[in-house]
Amino acid sequence: MYLRNSHLLDLWLILASFYAALSSLKRSRLVPLGIVFAHAATQFRGGVTWASFSGNEGPVIFIMGLFVGGFSLMAGHLARHVYHTVRNKLSARRA
Repeated sequence: MYLRNSHLLDLWLILASFYAALSSLKRSRLVPLGIVFAHAATQFRGGVTWASFSGNEGPVIFIMGLFVGGFSLMAGHLARHVYHTVRNKLSARRA
């Protein structure tokens, strides 16, 4: 059960960050931060102790979450830029 939920959270981090950048959402850089902080905040509800969180799980959540979220955000911005560039070139050919 935990493994499935963990994969869903990872997928949510990647897709939400990518989609926020792709759709040119204002302040899209806050999406990965919000997801990482939400993930960290729910650890205690899942029974993680403070000692385990501060020593092991917390740093991994923040480092990997912000890295993966940031990478997905940059990939979304790049995809949006490529899409607009190709669309502009194709429309220039037609004119």
